[in-house]
Amino acid sequence: IYFKQKQYEQAIARFNQALQIQTMANDTEQLVYINKSLGAIYRQKQLYKKALNHYLKALELERALNDLVGQAGTYYRIAQLYEKMGQYEKAVNYMKKTVAIDRKTNDPNLYADKRYLQQLQQKLAAGPGEGKKQQAKPIPLAAPLPLSGGNRLPLGID
Repeated sequence: IYFKQKQYEQAIARFNQALQIQTMANDTEQLVYINKSLGAIYRQKQLYKKALNHYLKALELERALNDLVGQAGTYYRIAQLYEKMGQYEKAVNYMKKTVAIDRKTNDPNLYADKRYLQQLQQKLAAGPGEGKKQQAKPIPLAAPLPLSGGNRLPLGID
């Protein structure tokens, strides 16, 4: 609710409380959701390094759960963050992981993810000045999505 109302500080406080509770309960799936949610909030606030930290935590947990679809969605969001930070080589590497999982799982996002990978590769080939001329814009909000990585195009709390 706080996220939808753009009350980010309250949302962060609530998710941090939930993070403590779920860590004690050892609820890995909820920890994935909380870390992805915090990542989305920090991404919206353009605090990309903090967002990256939470997505990497979620990714580690998804690997432990062997959740390939979730991993693909998290790799995708990490690639977006690296793109926003102008680190196109890292963005390309994470997007390649997304596409590899898409192929393995017959994910319907394969075509769109391959197009995004091509766009990132073009930015990488264009050199370091590409993308730095543009001001970073907040990623649009969307309604919360299920825990799975499916339908990665809406960019809200997932």
